[in-house]
Amino acid sequence: MTDQETQPTISLCNADPKASFSDELADAWSKGKFTDAAVAFLTEGGVDFFTRNCLNHQDRKRCRLCFTVQCPTDLDAVAQLSPLLGPNLRIHLGAKTPVEFGTDVTPMMHSKVIYTDTGEDTCTVFVGSHNWTANALNGVNCEASIRVECSSSQSFAVDVRQHLEECARLCIPFNPNDIPYYKAVQRALSTARPPAPDAEDVTAFEKLPGSPVVVIHAEGEDEQSLREKIMLFLPVHQRGMAKWFSTTTPTTVLLFLYPMETLIGKTPPTACPVLFTGSVGTNNDVSVSPSRETDVTNEIRGFDAPTLQEVEGGNIPDVEDELYQVVSELRRLGPADVPIYHRGKKPVLEVSVRFGESQSDEAGHVSEKAPPIDDLVGEYDDESMRNGMLVFNEPSPERVMRLDVPERWLYAHDVEAILRQRLARNLIQDGVRIALKPLKAENAYIYKATFVLHDGS
Repeated sequence: MTDQETQPTISLCNADPKASFSDELADAWSKGKFTDAAVAFLTEGGVDFFTRNCLNHQDRKRCRLCFTVQCPTDLDAVAQLSPLLGPNLRIHLGAKTPVEFGTDVTPMMHSKVIYTDTGEDTCTVFVGSHNWTANALNGVNCEASIRVECSSSQSFAVDVRQHLEECARLCIPFNPNDIPYYKAVQRALSTARPPAPDAEDVTAFEKLPGSPVVVIHAEGEDEQSLREKIMLFLPVHQRGMAKWFSTTTPTTVLLFLYPMETLIGKTPPTACPVLFTGSVGTNNDVSVSPSRETDVTNEIRGFDAPTLQEVEGGNIPDVEDELYQVVSELRRLGPADVPIYHRGKKPVLEVSVRFGESQSDEAGHVSEKAPPIDDLVGEYDDESMRNGMLVFNEPSPERVMRLDVPERWLYAHDVEAILRQRLARNLIQDGVRIALKPLKAENAYIYKATFVLHDGS
């Protein structure tokens, strides 16, 4: 069949720029076998209309849809199409240029082309201004689209399919697990700053019972580490530290007890500790209600070099300059490695984007990093505009988990290596950057912790 044998039928969908476009689309889709489209913006109205009038009637495995990440695209609504189209739902992530960075003028996939194969070597093509938003489809905006009926083998139809193939090549498959990243891209490409989460939950960490817990590392005699129960007395000399030990919602106390001369001054410790755990039962303000009648078996007086000592007489001893009297009942759990703790709020992946960095293709191959912008263009000038030498910086994901692991010197192994090994079981994404908070200048043997890394069992 040649172009001369069958002439295409070309019509303006409607002379009225505010006429509904949805009727034209629904009519074409009702006769179609499959549809391939690039529509720029896609919102909830377009998603619902496409699902009801196209995907519910046509071969979904052959349908494909490309759209752009920029506003007003509704990424949460688009996610509803993911189980229906799979990798044939494709998103264009946009780009930025040196001058356009920080403005709403950004390169995007702006095509509005719809190809519906109707079988028997015929097709219907729409080319126009209509995005797939409720306003565009239902005649709220002033829009225009051309409808072409022709043979699917004609040069026009072949060119349309080639155009859609190129649009698809410039997009990536939509992954619903990456919605926080897409929303970060959407924010970065718009000064309107659409509302969106900027972090993803990390399930690898669980909250410690009685948190924030107080973790104490101390030395003690061998016979002390064999006891099943310790009534521990802590004389506190600082009001700020006294607040660590709550009795209202009892604070958990974790005591890691090391053999003598294996902890103090050792980096890391040279022996495995025995863990005792329990909760705070007493926190007396000495100026209000001092006590000498509470049963205690052991005490730790100096937090700078903590050593577990016996208490003679079995009652709270008199300690010079104490402000608070803390007592905890601790029970022996046995030898234990120190788990990886985190203090503060639960760790999350902070989601952002980088522009101009290397990106992975669908096969996972990483492209070479783009040359510095200044080496190629610098600023727009007459020559660069004339020759089209414009550098587009494509976005790549940046996921950072900021961790405050207290006293990393206590660990014999690399904390970040352990984290990566454990996190791999809990995170979908690759390439997460772990930013560990710097250690303090001096080692501390007592600290607070809120979350603990799962043991992986």
